[in-house]
Amino acid sequence: MLEWLLISLFGLCIGSFAATLSIRIPQNRSIFTPLSSCDSCKRALKPYHIIPLVSFICLKGKCAFCKEKIPLVHVLLEIITLFLALILTYCFGASSKTLYLLSIFALMLTASAIDIQHQKVSSLLLFATLALSYIYLYSIDTHFIFALLDSLGIVGLVALVGILMHAIMGKKNIGEGDIVIIAISSVILGSEYNYIALLVSSTMALAAMLSGNHTKIAFIPYLTIGTIMVLVWSRI
Repeated sequence: MLEWLLISLFGLCIGSFAATLSIRIPQNRSIFTPLSSCDSCKRALKPYHIIPLVSFICLKGKCAFCKEKIPLVHVLLEIITLFLALILTYCFGASSKTLYLLSIFALMLTASAIDIQHQKVSSLLLFATLALSYIYLYSIDTHFIFALLDSLGIVGLVALVGILMHAIMGKKNIGEGDIVIIAISSVILGSEYNYIALLVSSTMALAAMLSGNHTKIAFIPYLTIGTIMVLVWSRI
C-alpha cells in the first residue's frame, strides 16, 4: 500500500513539474528560478500554494494573490501523470523501470502540451527526453548496442518516408520533433510494437483531422498516447 502511495505522490509531483515546463519553455523562462510563481502577477507562491492537485482544489483553480485562473494544463498534467503512475505500477510494479518510464512519459506529455499550444517544441526538451530514454534502454537491455541500432533503424525509415512524402506532396508531413518522439517510442516499445504504435497514432491523428476538417495537426500528442496505449496493451 505504501508503494502505491509513494508512486502516486511521485506521479503528481512529476506532473506538476511537467506543467511548469510546458509553460516556461515556450516563454524562454528559467525552469528553476523563481521556483514557483504566478504566471499572471509574477508573485512568488508559498509552499502550501503548490501542493500538486490539492492546492488547485483548495484555491478553486485561482491564484492565491491575483485570483487569475491557474492554467488548466497544470491540473490536467498532474491528473494524467497520477493515473499513468498507477497504471505503470500495475504493469511493472514499484520498480526503477516504472520510475524511468513515468519520467520519460512526463517529458513526452510536456512536449505534447507545447505542441498543441504552440505547434513548435523545444529541441532541448526533445533530446533531453531521448537521452533519458537511452539511459533507460542501457539499464534494461544487456544487448544495448543492438537495441540502439534497431531504434535508429526505425528512425531512419520514418525519416526516409517523410522525405518521400515531402517530394511527392510538396509539403512536410513529418516534423523533426515527430521523428525524435518516434525514436523515443521505439526505445520504449522495441521495433515490433513500435510499428503498432505508429499505426495507432496515425489512425487517431487522421480521424481527428477528418472530424475537425484540419489540414495540419499536432502529431506528438498522438504519438505519445499511442505509445502509452501499446505499452499497456502489451503487458495485459
